[in-house]
Amino acid sequence: MWILIVLLMNCLMLAAEDIEKYFGELSSPGYPFKYPPDTRMTWNISVPSGFTIKIQFIDLHTEESEECTSDFVMLTSGSEHIVTLCGSTGIWLEGPTLPALAEYTTQSNAMTVIFQSGQNNEFPYRGFIAYYTAEDIDECSGKINNHSSCQHYCHNYPGGFRCSCSPGYRLASDKRSCEHFLKNVSLCSAPKVLPNGYLVHRWSMESGTHESIIQYHCNKHYEMVTYNDNNGIYTCRGSHHWQDVNGYTKIPDCLPKPINVGIPPGWLDL
Repeated sequence: MWILIVLLMNCLMLAAEDIEKYFGELSSPGYPFKYPPDTRMTWNISVPSGFTIKIQFIDLHTEESEECTSDFVMLTSGSEHIVTLCGSTGIWLEGPTLPALAEYTTQSNAMTVIFQSGQNNEFPYRGFIAYYTAEDIDECSGKINNHSSCQHYCHNYPGGFRCSCSPGYRLASDKRSCEHFLKNVSLCSAPKVLPNGYLVHRWSMESGTHESIIQYHCNKHYEMVTYNDNNGIYTCRGSHHWQDVNGYTKIPDCLPKPINVGIPPGWLDL
C-alpha cells in the first residue's frame, strides 16, 4: 500500500515539473500592492526545444515616463528586443472571461523579462502580472528558417516534426530531402491524376535495369477505357515521361458502368 502511495506521489511531482516547463506566472514584487522603488528583477525563461514562448500581460500599472526610462517591463529574446512597456495600460476588470491585456511571442524557446523601478515611487503603482506558455511550432505550416521543412510530406507533433517520402523514395541524410530509392531510375514528374480512379506503384527488373511502373485502376461502378490496349500500365523511362508500352502518354478514362435496367414481364405484350 505504501509503495503505491509513494509511486502516486512521484507521478504527481513529475506531472507538476512537466507543467512548469510549459507554463508559468510572473509578477512584480508585492503585486497587487505597491512595488518598492529602486528594484530590478530578471526572469530567464526557457521551454523545451520545438516550442516558442507566448507571454500575456493581464495587468500592467507602472509609473509612466518618456521612452520608459524610469519604471518599465522589458522583453528580450537573445539579441532581439521585443518590447518595453510602462505606464498604466490596463484597468481592473471583472467578468468570467476577459481578454489578455497584451501578448507577445518569441521566435525561439527562450525569453528574458526585466522589471525595473525608479528611485521615486510615491504613487501606489501595482506593477504587473503576466503568464507565459510554451507554444508548439508547427514546422509543417510553412517555411522555417527560409527553407521548406520537408520535401515531400511533413508530420508535425508537439515539440518537433518528422518528414516522410513518397513510394520509391527515402529520406536523405538531412532528414528533410527525399532521394530516389534506386539511383539509376529515370525520374519523372508526378503521374497524372485519374478522375474516378487511382493508381498503384510497382517496380520492375528487366534486362538488368530498374524501372518505375504505375498502373491505373477505376473506382467501383466505373470501367476503364484505354486507347492503346495498355491495361492502364505506364513506365517512367529515359524520356522523363510516363509512357505506355507503345510510347503514348495519354492516360485512360474511367466512365460510369451502364445500368442494366430489366424489362418487367409482359411489358412487350402491351
